[in-house]
Amino acid sequence: MNELANMEQKIISEWRQSESGKLERAISWLARQCEEFIRASGDITIQLPHGRLSLRAGKAKVSIVDESAFLQIAKKKGLVRIKPEEKLPDLLKIHEFIWVPDFRSDLLL
Repeated sequence: MNELANMEQKIISEWRQSESGKLERAISWLARQCEEFIRASGDITIQLPHGRLSLRAGKAKVSIVDESAFLQIAKKKGLVRIKPEEKLPDLLKIHEFIWVPDFRSDLLL
């Protein structure tokens, strides 16, 4: 019984991945077409019947693949920021402390 359920889950998972892939490719294609269209027009923004199409300058995304190798080089180049330990009040503990029956005697110590 479990084997049959596992097989069905596998089939559903594969189908979902296949459908997601198709949708992602369609979205990617449409995004490229829209970008090519607006760049060819020379405008930054184009008003459309259901909204607007606009170009925005975005930041380049940075991802670190091998963190240990990066840290060896980054420390030398000054690319690492070290945050000092933060001391913040623990609001949950404070709340629990206040609701202790004779908290006032503890506060007077």
